[in-house]
Amino acid sequence: MRVKFAVFLLLELLIMVLNCGERRACHYIEQLKSGDKETRIDASYQLLLMGKSAVEPLIQVMRSGDERSRFIAIQLLGKIGDSRAVEPLIDALVGESLPLREAAAEALGKMADERCVPPLIDRLHHDPAPSVRAKAAEALGVLRYIAAEDALIEALQDTSAEVRVKALAALECFWDSRLNPLFVKMTEDPDEEVRYVAVQILQHTRFPGALRQLIKLLNDEVPAVRQEAAYALGEIGDKRAVRPLLIMLVEYEDEADRKAAQTALKKLTGAEYKVLE
Repeated sequence: MRVKFAVFLLLELLIMVLNCGERRACHYIEQLKSGDKETRIDASYQLLLMGKSAVEPLIQVMRSGDERSRFIAIQLLGKIGDSRAVEPLIDALVGESLPLREAAAEALGKMADERCVPPLIDRLHHDPAPSVRAKAAEALGVLRYIAAEDALIEALQDTSAEVRVKALAALECFWDSRLNPLFVKMTEDPDEEVRYVAVQILQHTRFPGALRQLIKLLNDEVPAVRQEAAYALGEIGDKRAVRPLLIMLVEYEDEADRKAAQTALKKLTGAEYKVLE
């Protein structure tokens, strides 16, 4: 009898704690509507501290609150990372305003749940907004489920450079050496940011097959791209790059170009190179 009574009291106490937590969450959620930025920031912080006990109230406001409150709720649900939020966040990927779709895609990338992958792939292929497609690509890279690899490869042909950049960066997260030739090909992209990211990836992977293309990129019209190409050649370590790097060192007057060439040459030869004025 005493055991049953103790269990009953424990359950009552648990219910009281849960109800108290929900009331606190509702109080802070109400403050998300405030016109005062500091009030909204403080309320968001308190909800984040509440963690899992704030999930259900946040899901509720995400479904029926005003635009700003919904946006904040989506962000907080992503940060909390509770699996109960996965389906509501998936629903928010379609038919909502642009900021909410972007926030939902980003939040799903933080959920570490395989259910997030198919809807993110769908948005990567079909959302009309490049920014949402880019967020979907970024999220798939964070999740790193192999099922997303083909979709990200296809996204490298997207008409938006922003999407191509995010798809490239996401593919690097898979650490698949079979992708290296594809990264080399993307250094020929007409967009300078895409080329820059592709060269950065090749610097990280140190793919020997990139040598010829990286040497060619030492003459890229964009300083950041040719400088990154020089650094990548230094990392790859093939001494056939020494002569092109020496030419770069002598012919370019930009200090950043010379520094990149000098750094790469030192890695390749162990020697310090300077230009005599």
